[in-house]
Amino acid sequence: TAAHGFFSPQLIIFMSGPKSFKTGLLIKMGLEYARCGYKVYYADGENGARSIRNRAKQALMECSYQDLYDSDIQDELNDVLYRFGHYMGGDLFIDSYPAYTKTDVKRRLAYLKEERDWVPQIIIYDSIDHFIPNNLIDQKRETRIRIQLVYHEAIKLNREINTVACSPAQGNRDAISKKTFDLKDFSEDFGKAMNSHAVFGICSTVDELEQGIRRIVP
Repeated sequence: TAAHGFFSPQLIIFMSGPKSFKTGLLIKMGLEYARCGYKVYYADGENGARSIRNRAKQALMECSYQDLYDSDIQDELNDVLYRFGHYMGGDLFIDSYPAYTKTDVKRRLAYLKEERDWVPQIIIYDSIDHFIPNNLIDQKRETRIRIQLVYHEAIKLNREINTVACSPAQGNRDAISKKTFDLKDFSEDFGKAMNSHAVFGICSTVDELEQGIRRIVP
């Protein structure tokens, strides 16, 4: 970026259509930030913590899900995980939050700081649209308002603990296979863009999808 990267209290959104490798991108980002020495908190609201951990291991090992349980590579897998956790300087901590029910990331991070002296430098929400506001009254408001309030709560938390957050966001189905996205391609409302600091589209045409190619477009 022109500012040489992201900084607190920014909330960065990666938008695409369904099944466009959003979670895969965020897992890979989290791993690479951890590899560079950053503490990364992955707040999963869709897949389950075990699934995210397994996909993170697959990305580290560059192997399939089935390979994770291959007895012939268990020593290699354990060695890679050990070196990743002990020599890279960073960390990837994964928690799961049931969609549209439990959302208090702030309380969980306060616990981790108190019990483990662990404070993230980057938070990944997957996906922040599945979280709800902490205020009980706000939880009953219409969807687009709830989403905007969650964005503001995430930005406030970033400011309080001096971190950056990023999340995928769903685009409309009409956006699938478009070469680039625009504000009209946000599902529900483009208030998501207006309440975040930057938005990147994960774009691909039909031909690019077949080749496994995605383009990240600001």
